[in-house]
Amino acid sequence: MKIDGDTLAAFMAAGVSVAAAVISGSQARSAKRQVDLMQRQIDGDERARHEESGPQFEVVSGEVDRESDVNAPRGVIVVKQTQGPALRNITVTPSGPYVEGIQRREPLSYEETLQLPGQDYRVSVTSGADLGSLATGGTVSVFVDLEYNHFAPVPVHLRLECQARDGDRTWVRDLTHSIDSPPPVPPSRRGRRG
Repeated sequence: MKIDGDTLAAFMAAGVSVAAAVISGSQARSAKRQVDLMQRQIDGDERARHEESGPQFEVVSGEVDRESDVNAPRGVIVVKQTQGPALRNITVTPSGPYVEGIQRREPLSYEETLQLPGQDYRVSVTSGADLGSLATGGTVSVFVDLEYNHFAPVPVHLRLECQARDGDRTWVRDLTHSIDSPPPVPPSRRGRRG
């Protein structure tokens, strides 16, 4: 079989066309990868801006509450919003060793008060509680139920799920604070008058 010049030119043109198609397909895949990479970068930048614009908190104080029952101790942690948007709602969920949850008091019905004289409410322990709204500079007290046999200091982890007052934006913030027994109450300084 003898190939003349025209046939050879046709074969070469076909080969060049196939090579061009392979190269253009490779370039298209490369361009798609670059577009995907740019989209992930844009999404990451948007998430970072969203997180940076969200609320920030700090723990102002935390100790075992003096007023709590010795048999059912609870800690109180005061949390302050230091920056960020006004919040419509904050839900807190505590956790940690010796942490039982958050105490919720519900009023008793009239019939229940007849059966339980001297008691106005029913106490239940839940895993989380709604703290209501808050804005920058505001504080909120979180009362955490502790096990009877806890050892101070007790590390308490608070997960705050926040919703912006002006929209559907949400954030999750985590705080950890060790609560200790309160300092002893100083003795009264009543002296004898002389």
